[in-house]
Amino acid sequence: MTKETILSIADQHFRNANPGGNKWAFRKIFYGPFIPEKKLSTARQAYASFSPREEAPILLYDDTLFGTGKTGFLITNEKFYYSMTASYSGPDTVGNLELSDIHSFKVQINKMSADIFVNDKKLGNITLISREEALVVEDFFDLIRSDTLHVAYEQVAAASDTTASWRRSSNLRNCLIWKQLPKKNLM
Repeated sequence: MTKETILSIADQHFRNANPGGNKWAFRKIFYGPFIPEKKLSTARQAYASFSPREEAPILLYDDTLFGTGKTGFLITNEKFYYSMTASYSGPDTVGNLELSDIHSFKVQINKMSADIFVNDKKLGNITLISREEALVVEDFFDLIRSDTLHVAYEQVAAASDTTASWRRSSNLRNCLIWKQLPKKNLM
C-alpha cells in the first residue's frame, strides 16, 4: 500500500470518527494534524525512532497520566511503534511492527486497563483508553487490512486474467502436447 493511499484512508477515517468537527475531540488519541509536536517528539525519543522523510505519523496514543507521550503507541504509514507494559504493573515492552504484518488488532477493555492484541497475541497493556477511542483505532486497522486485501485481490485477479489469456491462446498447442505424451507419465 502506498504512503498516499494509507494517508488518504486515515484522513477520511479520522475526520469521520472525530466528533468535534474542526477541533480534535478525543482525550488520548491524536490524528495527523492534531498530534501535538511535543508529544510526537517525546514518542520519537522514547520508542518510535522513525525518519520523518520516510514515514508520516498518522495516529498517536498517549498512555501517560500527565500527557508526556513517553508511553503508548504511534502508527505511521509503515509501522506500528509501541511502548506498553507487559501487564498492568509490569515493565515496559518496546518495539515496532510493519503494518503489512498486522492482520488483526483488538483492544480488550478491562476494569482498570486494556489489553492490546495484535494477530490474536497479547502485545501489551495500556491504561487510559476509552471504549470509543479503542473502536476508532480498531476500525482504522480494519480499513487498512480490507484495503490491503482489496489491492491483493486485484493483483491476483489481474494475474489470473493474464494466465487465463495465455491458456486460451495456447489451448491448441497444449492439446497437441497432451496427445504426444505417453499415458504412463500422466498418472
